[in-house]
Amino acid sequence: MKRATEDARAKEDVLIPFRLRAVKIAVAATYLIVASMLVFPFLPGGGPTHPGPYVGLLVAAGVGVTFIALLPWKRLFESGYGLWVMYAWSAFDILLITGLVALQGARHADMFFIYALTTVFFGVACYPIKAQAALLALTFASYLGILWYMPWVLAADMIFLRMAIMGTAAFLSTTLSLELSRQINAHGAARAESEERARLLAIVASAIRSMSTLDQSSVLKSVIEAVNRIGFETSNVVLFDRDRQTFKVVESTGLPAEYCEMEHPWDLGMPGLVMEAKKTVVVEDYASLPQAVPILRDDGYRSVVAAPVWTGDVLGGALVGGSRFEVNVTPEQVEAFELLAAQVGRALENASAYESEREAVHRLAELDRLKSDFLSNVSHELRTPLTSIHGMTVTVLERWNALDEESRIHLLERVGANASTLNDIITSLLDFSRLEAGKLQIREEQFDLSELVTGATARLGDLFGDHSLSVAIPGSLFVHADPILIQRVVENLLTNATKHTTNGSRIWVTVHEASGRAVVAVADDGPGIPPAELRHLGERFFRGGDENTRSTRGVGLGLALTKEILALHGAELSIDTEVGKGTSFRFSLPIASPVPTERVILPEHPIDA
Repeated sequence: MKRATEDARAKEDVLIPFRLRAVKIAVAATYLIVASMLVFPFLPGGGPTHPGPYVGLLVAAGVGVTFIALLPWKRLFESGYGLWVMYAWSAFDILLITGLVALQGARHADMFFIYALTTVFFGVACYPIKAQAALLALTFASYLGILWYMPWVLAADMIFLRMAIMGTAAFLSTTLSLELSRQINAHGAARAESEERARLLAIVASAIRSMSTLDQSSVLKSVIEAVNRIGFETSNVVLFDRDRQTFKVVESTGLPAEYCEMEHPWDLGMPGLVMEAKKTVVVEDYASLPQAVPILRDDGYRSVVAAPVWTGDVLGGALVGGSRFEVNVTPEQVEAFELLAAQVGRALENASAYESEREAVHRLAELDRLKSDFLSNVSHELRTPLTSIHGMTVTVLERWNALDEESRIHLLERVGANASTLNDIITSLLDFSRLEAGKLQIREEQFDLSELVTGATARLGDLFGDHSLSVAIPGSLFVHADPILIQRVVENLLTNATKHTTNGSRIWVTVHEASGRAVVAVADDGPGIPPAELRHLGERFFRGGDENTRSTRGVGLGLALTKEILALHGAELSIDTEVGKGTSFRFSLPIASPVPTERVILPEHPIDA
């Protein structure tokens, strides 16, 4: 309706200049006729039958046309009253001409053809068909009226011939008027279309200029504003979640807050139609749509259009515009809508690429920091035991005879302990080297997880020192995994618990069955892990605490290696912690039915260098 009104107004705008020129020509023609009628009485045989009334009619005609010439025709046509004034002018002219014909009588009956000035010219110039027919009917009625009223008589054949000539002229003028009207209307429609295209392109261009930013929110707001400027009451951008098969509004204006906050199935509403059709969809009566969103249907939406938003070859979302009143959605509006949707897709791609690049740069910087920290840690962690080994070895060699047996044994034990620390560090580094190269392969077999955890706990008993250790392990729980790698996981968790808790802390080691899985848990009542460190736990080379005051040794690979080994088995490491109350690490493996197997002999150092 709004579009039709705009088209009609555009056509009127085209007709106004034409009608203004027609009025000027008609005024000039009327002045010429009045001047001719003034000259007419002075010609031989041209004297009027009734001079007084004749001159009075000409004066009235002159005054009338002067008044007509002075009217504000542009404002009259713009307000819609111009044609009605012209109808009155035409009727006034016909009555004046009728008076002139009556005053001249039968002696100058050919004055009948002056009617053509109004009947033919005005019809061609301005009037629609019905107005032309009414004008011709008034002309015939006026002429027949004076023939019936006046005492002079014309033959029927002459009357018929004159009216036939006038009718033919009127028919020709009507034909020309129709053709002219079609030409003007076509010109008006083309002008309206070109102006509408220019307006829409200006809106799209303005939106595109504002999309130069890589901020996704700013881009979407620019698009939403552009959709409203196109002529829609409300607009929104939705993005599809392919994993959940849903869509959610990410930017909108004019829509109910409840609709924007909810997550919807992606086969619902206009986004559902776009997902199905993979192209732009226009709906003139939203309430009749079977998959209409109830809250929007109840809100009274009528005309709605939705265009797909493509990110690469993937349908990532939809751009939707709607109105509660009926809108004649034009092809130009659809084209502008699709241009905006395409820009949304490209903007989202650019923003995503920028975000990925920014994340990659951030990650590279973080890796660079971690590597620097790693080199510093490794240098420190390797130098400390090496220095101890070197110092104690020199002491033993130089003072062997001066030392008693107990002192020599103590020094050698300390050399062995530091050598073991070196071995653990180097083994962890080699393990990660093999992981990076893809050479760390799992060799799955069936084994008793309870026996493995019991053995690891007993073997590392010296590490617990003054800790209070509680062990709860059932008789047998068979799993199918790589026993050497799983043993490494258990040892890392036990070692981690002793490193990060103080003497006197309690440590619990449990194995139990839950939902068909064997669950291993190592818990403590130590200081817990701060939230800021928890999200980095398990990252390579990450070590919590203040590097200047931490007392634990290592290079930050233990938990990272643990997570990698579990990932190879399709499992994951769960961490529950509370600052000041302790931490619990858990993992689980599917339980396997026990079958007779040979006892697994685990080496002291499970992964060869």
